[in-house]
Amino acid sequence: MRPLQSSWCFCLIIAIGWWASPSSPDRPESGGNGNSAARQLQEGVSGRITNDDGNAVEGAVVVAAPLDPGAPAVPEIAIVSDANGRYQWPLRAGRYELTVVAEGYQRVSKKVAVRAGEVTTLDFVLSREHDTAR
Repeated sequence: MRPLQSSWCFCLIIAIGWWASPSSPDRPESGGNGNSAARQLQEGVSGRITNDDGNAVEGAVVVAAPLDPGAPAVPEIAIVSDANGRYQWPLRAGRYELTVVAEGYQRVSKKVAVRAGEVTTLDFVLSREHDTAR
């Protein structure tokens, strides 16, 4: 396993404990935990992660970093997209940079503004990494 992969695996293991709690700005929720329909996101970001062909990217890691000066750190480390490429993250109102990483794909970052009491849709399209070994 490459060093980047092992770091993300460690992050995912830590983040798993957060998913069992009800949806709140302090708890992430991946779309595939089986309770997505029962838990309606009230504030934060949701979207879908696909590849260049339009196919869902399952298991993509999404990381959020606050951009507002003096904003508190995001309490969770990362969330993961479900089998349909969907994710949802209850984030407090503010500006964030979300970064998506998935094995075999190039890393993508986008900035987003979350407004109080609203859910912002932010989709990602990932491009395959170029194999330079050939």
